[in-house]
Amino acid sequence: MWPVLALAAVLSVAHALATPAFWPVDETSHVAYADHLAYELAVPRIDDPIPVTLDYPGLDDRIGWERVQLRYGRQDIWTANHPPLAYAGQAVGLRVGTAIAGPGFGMFLARLTSTAWLVVGVWASMQLAFLLAPARRDRRRMTPVEVAYAAGTLVAVTPTLSHLGGLVFNDVPAFALSTLVLYHGVRAAVGGLTPRRLQLLGVVAGLAALTRVTALPAVGIAVLLGAYGWWRDPVAMRVPARTRSLVLAGLAFVPAAVFWLRNIVVYGDLTGSAYLLAKFERDLNTPVEELVPDRFFWLKLWDRMLADLTTGHWAVGTRAHITEAVLLLVLAGVAWWAAQRLFLRRTPPPGGRGTAESTIVLDTRARSGRLAAALRAHPARVAWAGCAVVNAALLVSMVQFHAAGGSLHGRYMIGGMAITATVMVLAIDGLPWVGRHLAVAVALPLFIVNASLVQALNIHQSGTWSRIDIDLVLPLFAGEATETVTLLLAAVGVALLATITVQHRRSPRPRVDGGAESRRAGRYDVSVPNRSSRESAAL
Repeated sequence: MWPVLALAAVLSVAHALATPAFWPVDETSHVAYADHLAYELAVPRIDDPIPVTLDYPGLDDRIGWERVQLRYGRQDIWTANHPPLAYAGQAVGLRVGTAIAGPGFGMFLARLTSTAWLVVGVWASMQLAFLLAPARRDRRRMTPVEVAYAAGTLVAVTPTLSHLGGLVFNDVPAFALSTLVLYHGVRAAVGGLTPRRLQLLGVVAGLAALTRVTALPAVGIAVLLGAYGWWRDPVAMRVPARTRSLVLAGLAFVPAAVFWLRNIVVYGDLTGSAYLLAKFERDLNTPVEELVPDRFFWLKLWDRMLADLTTGHWAVGTRAHITEAVLLLVLAGVAWWAAQRLFLRRTPPPGGRGTAESTIVLDTRARSGRLAAALRAHPARVAWAGCAVVNAALLVSMVQFHAAGGSLHGRYMIGGMAITATVMVLAIDGLPWVGRHLAVAVALPLFIVNASLVQALNIHQSGTWSRIDIDLVLPLFAGEATETVTLLLAAVGVALLATITVQHRRSPRPRVDGGAESRRAGRYDVSVPNRSSRESAAL
């Protein structure tokens, strides 16, 4: 997996270098939050002002520009409604970097903590895609390992994620832990819930709940998937370690519960969104009932989710056309899949429906409950349903937030990016003749969009702003060498992408007559829950 992980890191570092300090307006508040946590060891409040004593390069100029524009709310730590976990890592980067080479290097190390989280998220995306991918014997379709590589590559080259992975934001830590907790939830659902898996699921879920509110849907669904795995295979938990595991998993949720209860007490609701919207005097946007049928709204959201930066609307022109072409490929794959299910004839199973064997099975299911039997027999479908609920919950909350006056940010949807990438790969792979090749090749245009955004930051000199009242010049971490360094990183990215493509072509194909062992290669044996250890060795 190292080329995919290295590709994610290289693109993220390129964005960290090309994006001037405090160019995204939210970064002022995120850095102030991390600094407050580092030196005060306490969570700030939304109305706490950003201290004038902070000497991070570019911060004074940025705050001065906000003051001239009469945007007083932007001079506070308005991101204090977020949990502190992501900022704890950034606080370490600020303090260590400042001690080594000054505040500028401290801020750069804080940005690199987001890069580290992105690498974790890409790894978790590949693991999750591997578990969700169907085990196929058709040479024209991708194996679970290939699906994992392709989905991880798509996540690694997504421009929005690369950009956020180079900033002092908390979106990427939330994405990484959301994906990681979903992976553990799906693993427990498909392979059974053992004490060790319960402990891992509880700890990761507790950490994810301490990153951002967008991680809460993944936490809730992962817990339900874990409970389903316990119900499906209760024998695995009938050991003395069960009580200890439950206590550990429960304790992992205590810090997150304390923080979210604090939000309710201090700001009046779980997320503090209403408090923030009132603070910034936001007016209502288009109502939900008008947004839902508006196809331009959905296209804009798709473009911004894949290829937008945190300042301005950069997913326009050719970049938007490329992302929308990818969407058309995905929709074509879904349409082909639906046509196969609806119109193409399927060969009935041997023995038909009237055999004695099928009658016995039906009688057994009738006694134990048909729904329960169906749920136990199809853990992969249950896992997919849970993942779909995560993305649906993120989508509904984002639409409601936008209608209430919030900005339309595609990054609010990246908590489900691993699921989206897996669906994209499987949908395109299902296209006839060239589907599996397109599923791999679709990473190339997204990589081009990613590189073009980095170059646009260089060409447009985004750190230099001219207004009637003030000129703003924000510093770059690599100075005049920024464009040269980012071009070199882009070249390394091309080499890594080529390496990944070669790995796809050399991956072993499943045997046509391999029997049960071929059908279950790299997957859990769902007929005997919790009896397989191949999942850790398959990648």
